[in-house]
Amino acid sequence: MLTIEEIDPKAFRKALAALNEIEPESRKKLEQELKSSLNSYASRLADRMPEISPLRGMNHSFDTGYNKPKGKVSFTPGSSRKTAGRVLAIQLDAGRQRGFYIMELAGTRSKGQTRAGRTMIERLNRDKPLTGKRGGRYAWREFLKMFGDVQRIADKAINEALARLEKTL
Repeated sequence: MLTIEEIDPKAFRKALAALNEIEPESRKKLEQELKSSLNSYASRLADRMPEISPLRGMNHSFDTGYNKPKGKVSFTPGSSRKTAGRVLAIQLDAGRQRGFYIMELAGTRSKGQTRAGRTMIERLNRDKPLTGKRGGRYAWREFLKMFGDVQRIADKAINEALARLEKTL
């Protein structure tokens, strides 16, 4: 039995490409199973995000305004250097407004370049401090709570796909 932690993402992409050539329906079914079984987790993660920004100044409709994100599941995202380690991603998409991303990640790279930036980070840290060196304030913390379930579902779907493929070959 394979677990998602044991899978090398680059090798997994190659295996999926080979599977697509041999048995394209199996790949599509695996992708559909993963997406459908994890969509509820993506929605639950999005539901746990604040309805309105905890910072008063972000409750507007301009570029830096806050928009509650929607959850979605991506299967084998692109193979750029940044995403090469991902096989499966649960993403939160807040559209064109950047307030959610600012609120989630403020203070992860620096303590703030301006007095206003430092004040914003201090207020956010009072409400929800960052969760260590990785991730943000709200989404990452909630994702870590459900990671075990997400991992079990992904492992089960992958192992079932492998079993189906072994039967057909």
